[in-house]
Amino acid sequence: MKLKNIIKISFIKALYYSGFLKLLHHKNRHKICVLMVHGVMDPDTKTVWSPLRKQLSVKEFDRTLKMLSQHYHFITVQQSIDILSDKIPPIDNALLITFDDGYRNNIDYALPICEKYDIKPVIFVVTNHVNSGLPFGLTV
Repeated sequence: MKLKNIIKISFIKALYYSGFLKLLHHKNRHKICVLMVHGVMDPDTKTVWSPLRKQLSVKEFDRTLKMLSQHYHFITVQQSIDILSDKIPPIDNALLITFDDGYRNNIDYALPICEKYDIKPVIFVVTNHVNSGLPFGLTV
């Protein structure tokens, strides 16, 4: 393991065991946290295209949502709008999940896992590819 990684891991562990992360989490409990995911797909999945960014594996995404569900309340985009416009009071530890690259794997692999945890994410669609039916990143 490289020295840089050892220092990074040691620093994160020090923050965790000192209680600083819990204090920070508590202090910011009234704010909306947004988690942006680029895509979910196992590395050995055969596709006709290559994602522009690294994809989370299905197992890793499921494990991450399981862990986050123990500390956050997943909210919808409508709830976040209502909170920000003062129509409803803040929800402690609110977390909104977005999928930002318009990949099909967001629907094929990520959505079933989101449904498992009763999460209604925001899935952005790349409009340039809607009519063509081509996957994001593939051109004619």
